[in-house]
Amino acid sequence: MRALNLALTLCLAVTAVTASAKNLGVWGQVYPIAEPDFLTFIHQRLDDMAANGDMQKMQAQFTDNVTKHSLRPNPVAGINTTSKPITFYFDPTFIAPRNVYNQNGDIVVKAGTKVNPFDYVDYHTILLFINADDPAQIDWAITEKTKYPYTKIILVQGNIVDHYKQIGRVYFDQEGVMCKKFGITQVPALVMQSGKKLEIQEVPANKIITQQPASKVEVSS
Repeated sequence: MRALNLALTLCLAVTAVTASAKNLGVWGQVYPIAEPDFLTFIHQRLDDMAANGDMQKMQAQFTDNVTKHSLRPNPVAGINTTSKPITFYFDPTFIAPRNVYNQNGDIVVKAGTKVNPFDYVDYHTILLFINADDPAQIDWAITEKTKYPYTKIILVQGNIVDHYKQIGRVYFDQEGVMCKKFGITQVPALVMQSGKKLEIQEVPANKIITQQPASKVEVSS
């Protein structure tokens, strides 16, 4: 009996809902649902840009931006002009992540071994870090370059082409990778091998430190 009552109740509920769902007719024009092909839209947009000259302007702007950035990369962040001379050292020792083999297949360095490259080779090149937008640092680099047989001038700021004409071949410390690695925060700075480490001198542009100052710091790799 209870099941019969429940069935009748459901039937009445469905009938009431159906009866209340009126046909309201059609309001306005009915269009089929259509989704334009996205690639077709893009191609049409590109064709329009080419026709009105926007494409050529965009290409010219892109080329100009790339050229400007390649000639004058973003300055290395966090680098100041040397106000307090300091000498510190960088230890290049690292732990070999895997075995190193020679040409005969023999292990010369086992994984996990501490390795200092200066145990095997010497680094004769002097690295000169400068802000090339500072004329005093340009003069400093030119002077220092004459003191050593092998030098590399590394810019942290400035136009590469302009200063190539002044001081010869230059490099740029992209993203400040070398400054961060060596711990350089002031320029001009000079980096050279000293025993089993690299000696880094941050100096004023009007002179070079010939003796180690009292303030010394050691930076490890």
